[in-house]
Amino acid sequence: MPVIVKNLLLRDRAAHVTYRVIDIVSAGKIGLDDIGEYVVLMDTDVTKKAMPHGVPKNVVLNHIAQREWVVLDEDEPSIDLEGLTDAEKRVLEERWKVLQLALNSPYELLNPKGRAELAREFLRKKIATRPMLYLVLRLYWARGPRKQSLLPDYRHCGSPGTARVPASESQKTGRPRFIQPGRGIAMTAEHRKKMSVALATFRMGEKQNQPWLVGAYHHLLLSQYPEYVRARSDGRAEIENYDAVPTFEQFRYFWSRQYDLATRLQKRIRPRRFEALTKILASGTLRDLRGPGVRYEIDATIVDVYVVSRYNPNHIIGRPTLYLVVDQFSRLIVGYYLGLEPPCWVGAMLALWSCNLDKVELCRHYGIEITAEEWPTGHMPLHLLSDRGEGMSRIAEALSVGFGIDVENSAPYCGAAKSVVERSFGVVQVSSFGPYIPGYVDKKFYERGDTPPPLKAVVNLDQLTRILLAAIIIHNHKVIREYQGTPDSINHNVEFTPVALWHWGVKHLRCEARKFSEDHLARYLWPEEKVVLQKRGLHYCRGLWYYGTKLREQNWFLRAFTEGRELSVRIHPQRLGEAFVVSDDDRGTMLSLPIAPRSERFATYTLSELAALDLQKNRQNAAAKWRNQPVTTKMHGIVRTGVAAAKAAAKANRDPFLSDRQRLKNIRANREAELAAMTAEALAGHLGIDEKGDVIDVTPEQPFDVEEKALQFVNDLFTTTTNKN
Repeated sequence: MPVIVKNLLLRDRAAHVTYRVIDIVSAGKIGLDDIGEYVVLMDTDVTKKAMPHGVPKNVVLNHIAQREWVVLDEDEPSIDLEGLTDAEKRVLEERWKVLQLALNSPYELLNPKGRAELAREFLRKKIATRPMLYLVLRLYWARGPRKQSLLPDYRHCGSPGTARVPASESQKTGRPRFIQPGRGIAMTAEHRKKMSVALATFRMGEKQNQPWLVGAYHHLLLSQYPEYVRARSDGRAEIENYDAVPTFEQFRYFWSRQYDLATRLQKRIRPRRFEALTKILASGTLRDLRGPGVRYEIDATIVDVYVVSRYNPNHIIGRPTLYLVVDQFSRLIVGYYLGLEPPCWVGAMLALWSCNLDKVELCRHYGIEITAEEWPTGHMPLHLLSDRGEGMSRIAEALSVGFGIDVENSAPYCGAAKSVVERSFGVVQVSSFGPYIPGYVDKKFYERGDTPPPLKAVVNLDQLTRILLAAIIIHNHKVIREYQGTPDSINHNVEFTPVALWHWGVKHLRCEARKFSEDHLARYLWPEEKVVLQKRGLHYCRGLWYYGTKLREQNWFLRAFTEGRELSVRIHPQRLGEAFVVSDDDRGTMLSLPIAPRSERFATYTLSELAALDLQKNRQNAAAKWRNQPVTTKMHGIVRTGVAAAKAAAKANRDPFLSDRQRLKNIRANREAELAAMTAEALAGHLGIDEKGDVIDVTPEQPFDVEEKALQFVNDLFTTTTNKN
């Protein structure tokens, strides 16, 4: 049973009337000849012009006990009296002054006779009239004992929200025209209907300004008022009677009144864009986070910097793709991937793989010296928030099976769902390195006539990676101004930087990050390819071979020679010096294979650079083929001419009486005779016989044997050739 107190609201469920408890008094104070306590009630509907009346207290309690009356907790909301208009303040102060005089009078205001005596006294002293006094008391009792109860109801005056449609065109309101021709007409129901039809049949524009509204107005005139409007050759309308059609201002006013702001926005922009603009962000990013490593956010963007080739700075290779992995609790960037591939699941997997790298060794590889405290290793999280593009592919299954990660997908066109990583892109690019690198795409300051950003590009992918690592370290040590934090973090004097928040969370909260072995990470995060085993090892692509003792120990080569062998290989596209292959044992162990010696020249290349070099080689070979085609054609002509001459000579010198058997039988004897003739010819040239056949006198002092001299010449010839080699 509730206690009946002053200002309590009671609702009569049967009569649909709400009462306010004014006071609990004896019967005599309200002019009743009775005993016992009475509850003075006042109807809260001031339009009924009711006055307080008494009800026995036991009757009120009985109604409440039987649930015929219920207690209401709702009341009129509080109002800021400082924000009232001057007219409202003036009326409020006048009524408040009358109320104070009435409450301080010796008359019983709850007694009808006392109120009447007070009204006569106020009228005699010219303080207030009887209707004025009763209105003030009625408002005070019906709306509660507070000053705002006496406010005038100006908001209900004039039927707000009700359209005032004139009956005829002559009932035009507003000032007369001074510039436009004609007198003008009022917007009757017929004109309003025509404007509604014109707006419904004309497509609204998507821009914030309304140049399309002018076109809609001409559409209205041509379609709804053809008897007063003539179409010109350019498609615009020429008005013949200005007092028969609405003006553009009237049409625009009707459009603004017919369609509210939300409707106008919905018709101008796409539904997804409207939902993203008007969505209320009710919760923050720290909700349900127990510490670092609970949830990572991953996203990709195209870097606003053009890069050049590492091996040919004259070649512009476009803008690379950047993946960032950010811890939602601490805002620490725990992983990245920068490559030339477009946004895809491979880039997302490699970005997650980089979360497990030793950041000290990673930075040392690019010439940056840091400590483990300056960039801690993030490892793998419990939850991963990603786009539907990455999350709905095979990455979700790989992360779920291999690491037990719960992959969460953000809604399409909803960047606020990944606000942490989206904000990190801007901080890393714009605040850290963007404006300082030639080739940066600055859309705000790019003007017509400026040098295009691609022509300013000077950095390659390796140099940009080094700059990116420095920018990430800057971000991880930058104060996050919008970070809310917790009372514990504030009491521990924690700096609101990602590194400090990560270390504090690991020490005082619960770090959910998990560490896995290198081969396990490669199995589930590196791209998988099917490679055929050959004699020289595993041929991945473009002259890239892998071979090692572990591969030889598997006894795969014998089976590969007989039946062929296809192996599953994992290779990092930016670390070609090592590959992982699945073994034949029951567990499918991952075997690490180094790059083969014949391919060591490609160990420092990336897969995209290798593809670019292979493409350049193919183009060069194709150009060389066409460039050398005249020489090749000429030599083929010489070959054909020589063959034809040989055929003609053989045909002319052939002995018709010599059989094929005899020709085949004398091959060895013919060979020895030919060799002797060639030797004699060479010896004759060595002894001084000129091209014309004239013999020079070279008579020796002593005679010698020709065969012996020929053998000596051959020995000298081979000796000279051996010494040269």
